[in-house]
Amino acid sequence: DIIPWLSPDWVLDMATQTLTRGRIAPPRLQLQIRRCDRDMWPLFRRHHYLSGNLHRAARCYLGSIESRPAVFTAVLPFPHPKRPGWREHRLVCLPDFQGIGIGAAMSAYIASLYVATGKPYFSTSGHPAVVQSRANSPLWKMIRKPGLASRCGKAGAEKTGMRKTLSEGRFTAGFEYVGAGKLTEAEAFGVAVG
Repeated sequence: DIIPWLSPDWVLDMATQTLTRGRIAPPRLQLQIRRCDRDMWPLFRRHHYLSGNLHRAARCYLGSIESRPAVFTAVLPFPHPKRPGWREHRLVCLPDFQGIGIGAAMSAYIASLYVATGKPYFSTSGHPAVVQSRANSPLWKMIRKPGLASRCGKAGAEKTGMRKTLSEGRFTAGFEYVGAGKLTEAEAFGVAVG
């Protein structure tokens, strides 16, 4: 029952002593995404690699597969003095759904809604799989190579109340979403456009 998920090049069936060549296509999954309240966060919080905290200003989104919660994304305004925009605050995939790409799909979709506002969308991550996925994706541009986050910007973060959201002292990489914005979907999700 795991062969479709593994998509192996070869399958050796010990019961029949047969060797089969060729990849078996993995099942197609339908990810349903909706805006949600913060009350969904407790289901995901213990699975976040960094912190179980969720900023009170976060806009939250839930991705479900066959009506089962699978992935959660939260977005915050990014009050940068030169390039204000949006930034991903949390991205969490439940363990049963990790490794099949729905976190990357959810993150890119939500980013496409927010770039439709005409403002940039940023994400900083220290999770190795997320960094690798985005570094290899044409939808994301690496704007800060993996390394320890800079200490500059502390004063600005204090002024905006974003001090606790800094990646200071952690090994992270920074990305900007460069894919197309989805204006119609952004309007349907109630993301302010313009």
